[in-house]
Amino acid sequence: MNPPKGPSDPRPNNEPYYIQKTCPKCGTKLVLHDSLAQPPTPTEDVWHDEFECPKCRDGIFMDWPVKELERFDRLRRGSSSTPYKPLDKT
Repeated sequence: MNPPKGPSDPRPNNEPYYIQKTCPKCGTKLVLHDSLAQPPTPTEDVWHDEFECPKCRDGIFMDWPVKELERFDRLRRGSSSTPYKPLDKT
């Protein structure tokens, strides 16, 4: 399987490609954020890089390669918000 080319590129089985498939807090399988936030969302409008735990519902996990998360964090340093931390793939 080739890596997704961007946020609108579907992941196999609608599961995360770069990060772990389960919530780090409760172990529930992560699902596409759009399927929870605005069901039904047309496929062409889904952001395939945004996942959420349907049980905890306490934030979005970005399915990005670690290098992209690090680059994004470097670009936004100086901001008062919390730094992004990679969700290790297991």
